Amino acid sequence: MAHLKKCLGIELGSDSIKVAEAAVEKDGIRLLKTASAPLDIPADASRNDKHKITVNILKGLLKSKKITTKEAVFCIAGQTVFVRRFKLPKTTPERLARIINYEARQQIPFPIEKTMLEYQVYEEPESQDVDVFLVALKKDVLYDFMDIVDRTGLKPMGVNISNLALFNFHALDGCPAELFANRFKSSKKKISLDIKLPPFFEKLKKIKKKKGAEQAEEKGDAESEFAAPEMVHAYLNIGATMTDLTIGSSGAKPMLGFTRSIPVAGNSITQAILEQSEGVKDFKEAEQIKREKTTILSMSADISPSINEQASEAATGVVDRLIAELRRSIDFYISQPDGMAVDEIILSGGQSLLPNLASYIEEKLNTTVKVYETPAGTNIKGIEEAGKELSLYPIPIGLALSGLGQAALQIDFLPTDRKVAIKFKRKKGFVALLAAMVAGTILLGTMSGNHYIAIYKDQTGIYQDEYIRNSPMIKRIESVTKIEEDLKTKFDNLAKGLTTERAYPLFRWLEILEAKPADVLVSSLKIFPDGRVVVEGYTEDQNSAVKFSEHLNEELGTKQQNLEDRGARLDDIRSEFNDLFKKDVYKFSISMKYKNRFSRVQEAQTAAPTTQQQQRGPVPSGPVPMPGRSGRIALPEGEI
Repeated sequence: MAHLKKCLGIELGSDSIKVAEAAVEKDGIRLLKTASAPLDIPADASRNDKHKITVNILKGLLKSKKITTKEAVFCIAGQTVFVRRFKLPKTTPERLARIINYEARQQIPFPIEKTMLEYQVYEEPESQDVDVFLVALKKDVLYDFMDIVDRTGLKPMGVNISNLALFNFHALDGCPAELFANRFKSSKKKISLDIKLPPFFEKLKKIKKKKGAEQAEEKGDAESEFAAPEMVHAYLNIGATMTDLTIGSSGAKPMLGFTRSIPVAGNSITQAILEQSEGVKDFKEAEQIKREKTTILSMSADISPSINEQASEAATGVVDRLIAELRRSIDFYISQPDGMAVDEIILSGGQSLLPNLASYIEEKLNTTVKVYETPAGTNIKGIEEAGKELSLYPIPIGLALSGLGQAALQIDFLPTDRKVAIKFKRKKGFVALLAAMVAGTILLGTMSGNHYIAIYKDQTGIYQDEYIRNSPMIKRIESVTKIEEDLKTKFDNLAKGLTTERAYPLFRWLEILEAKPADVLVSSLKIFPDGRVVVEGYTEDQNSAVKFSEHLNEELGTKQQNLEDRGARLDDIRSEFNDLFKKDVYKFSISMKYKNRFSRVQEAQTAAPTTQQQQRGPVPSGPVPMPGRSGRIALPEGEI
């Protein structure tokens, strides 16, 4: 995932939207802002209406809080993914990838071709095995979620899972301060340019790599001196429809041992109050009673006259079900080969503030239980400003940390084409620098030509008086001067072409890629010098092709004003069998034309001589015509 300077973490829940904005500073991480808004969607709303309502509320929330950052990491609910953790023998990365893919086919309960796979490998220096954390997600779930993301107007830098974001937050928050400071300094990575170095520099690179490994080993020894004893925590984030549970060790070496989404949460309590309390008319009234007149009936609970006893009994019954599921999960984790007893349970989420909830769970499980209201350390600056609402934001803060490159688990389900686009943008500066270097080299050659032109002009002046006697020599000098001037003109145009034209197709490809819906496959992209662009592709949904052309018109036409009046037009769409999809799909074609682009393809004045012609006749004297006229470069029409 990208290492950004500033990033948003956005949790699109079932009844609320939560946002956290974090930034990298010189000496650490700072939480800039947190914000939340209720998400009230009618039960009978269509899929499209649900998406529109969600996007509008998110845009309004960002505007009201004056949050202008565009880069964001989103999360998908934990109950939509399949998670497995297993051990494999150490081997090469290529072979390990094949083994993991095989294991995924054996364990995942749905077809592998309809699944997105992500995994992370943990290595222990003294162990012969590696820990593999595998996460699988159905493609149609991701495509549906990306439809919401694309409507937000933000730049998605990653798609995480809610359970993993919860663990990432607590892993960093609970890391010893000295250890985090060391890791933060080493995490400021540079972009890899994948340049082939000469053998001498490759040797230097290997020597530096060896020294770096030695320094890392020394650093690991130094870290172990002040690393706090590792504790096993169960992090429980209780939302409206689902409770996210992650169990893992914190401290110097955070390790996620178990994760699960439990279908018992806040709405379960509200529904129980509605069904078991007299005089409650609807779900909305039951929700209000839960928030204002309900407490969990623990041994230490003080029942005030304002408490609704029927609602409290109903809520306590639901919490008993949640505790039973929590006990099952903890017992399963302990039964694993590397499982250990849970030292502490940390509660978060909107429902964690229910009175006496923490003390009741502690009574039932005989384990310390706390509501996350104060930070565990000082690794995230500004976090204390969230106050009592801090328990609402572990997941969005964990998402923002992923975008900043500060997450222990880097699982990212952002579609591959989006990841490639982000990588290209990060290297775009290097591409421009490389083009400038090429142009500079050509410029130096041109300056050398100017130097010789000046010498010849001086010689012409010296021999001016002897013009008649030396006229053959003077004619020769004039001929050479003309050749040099022609070369200078062509070099100037070549430099201009390299610096302005080479990146043109790449930028057009990037713009089209960003407007493409997730379920559209682009099979052909034709980019012509005169600004014409033809996009061909396939999709299972006919509406996706229409949506594609509308996105192009909105982004490139309406917003950027880059297209001519007719905009992006869907020229053709028809159904046909496709070998890749193994079924009938829609093949479409979209055409458009960029403004202020004119073809520079022109026929050469003189055809280049063939080998036979060169053998038959002498090489003509004087300047040889080059392809193109007026120093222009003949660029062929290309297809990507």
